[in-house]
Amino acid sequence: GVQPYRQVHAHSTGNPHSTVQNEADYHWRKDPELGFFSHIVGNGCIMQVGPVDNGAWDVGGGWNAETYAAVELIESHSTKEEFMTDYRLYIELLRNLADEAGLPKTLDTGSLAGIKTHEYCTNNQPNNHSDHVDPYPYLAKWGISREQFKHDIENGLTIETGWQKNDTGYWYVHSDGSYPKDKFEKINGTWYYFDSSGYMLADRWRKHTDGNWYWFDNSGEMATGWKKIADKWYYFNEEGAMKTGWVKYKDTWYYLDAKEGAMVSNAFIQSADGTGWYYLKPDGTLADRPEFTVEPDGLITVK
Repeated sequence: GVQPYRQVHAHSTGNPHSTVQNEADYHWRKDPELGFFSHIVGNGCIMQVGPVDNGAWDVGGGWNAETYAAVELIESHSTKEEFMTDYRLYIELLRNLADEAGLPKTLDTGSLAGIKTHEYCTNNQPNNHSDHVDPYPYLAKWGISREQFKHDIENGLTIETGWQKNDTGYWYVHSDGSYPKDKFEKINGTWYYFDSSGYMLADRWRKHTDGNWYWFDNSGEMATGWKKIADKWYYFNEEGAMKTGWVKYKDTWYYLDAKEGAMVSNAFIQSADGTGWYYLKPDGTLADRPEFTVEPDGLITVK
């Protein structure tokens, strides 16, 4: 090509096992005339692997001669959080390279100068020999539409903070774009739990690494105190842990099943030393002086 180079090209690798390092190694082993790129984004970093302002063999056609820089995004993200970390870097790098080259920060417009996706080059460049349509399919996999990508390229990435929702469920975005995952998090005074993919647990039990069981209602709020779940009563302490055995609540004793935690009612519970029995009334409270009648057939009834 010949200066000035008027385009920055946006690619994705097309390799579900790609990392920054293995893509760099591949690039350095490759014959430059078979296609190359200047930068790779992934694994939370940017690696420059080739020169800028020199043209490139990256889009398989006449606009190779227009390449100021060519940027690849890896395609091996396993969580939305991982993807968004690299997506922010990808957007910032493409915009910065356009500024560096004195090019407009526009995406896939009719003007020759600007930022172009490989798909746009495939469909619009002279002497095209490429069938690539990246990076759009991979961006779409993570919920980035063509319209959003264009907006982010041309205006900068706006991080939507707070609660977010898709077809899978809810997650929470911090001001730096990060997501809580595989952990408890207190948000506006309420405790929630987020799974390994960052989605909020709702209407579910969770056994934590501390060995305790926790319950999260259909709004995701962690249960404390008494909660009725599937027609059974349970008691959770102030930290949200389900209790078992004897519990004193407002000067009244209750017994919670030793294994499952459900409140026991209208039943006898043997004392710990095995010398006697306690009676729990139909409402689950301990009867302090229950009166019993032994029927002729041996049936014990409560007055």
